[in-house]
Amino acid sequence: MYEFTHGGMWFDWAKLDGTSKRLARWSLISSGVAALPVGVVAGEAGYRFGYALASGAPATLQATVPPWAAIWVVVFMLVSGVLWWRMSRRQDEMFNRIQNWALGAGSGGSAVLLACWAFLAMTGLVPWASPMATILIFWCAIVLAWTIAYRRWA
Repeated sequence: MYEFTHGGMWFDWAKLDGTSKRLARWSLISSGVAALPVGVVAGEAGYRFGYALASGAPATLQATVPPWAAIWVVVFMLVSGVLWWRMSRRQDEMFNRIQNWALGAGSGGSAVLLACWAFLAMTGLVPWASPMATILIFWCAIVLAWTIAYRRWA
């Protein structure tokens, strides 16, 4: 069974059974493979940001994502999600309670924050949230909710 370590941020690999290890291993590998194009796009965005600062041309800040990279990320994240879902079904109630609360609270928190941001953007007080900002807000909210859930129940 899944046992939390490192303050809830990781798990004790030796406590998983063979099937759970296999599912978790391939889920983590697929999420790493999905992140490869994200690194390329982030590197290009960093280059464009530095170039825009040096040249004073803000139009160069528009980063583009190649279609192959978007498809790559979506496919491998779906594979990773399905494998993690199959692994989590095999775990005990405590793991599922913490995971479900963290995903629900993190998703709800990021939805509320992004709704407030959209309202402020409609009034012209802030610019619209970029897709990257949306993803970062979501993942930060998930990590925060996971930490809170672990400290509350584990």
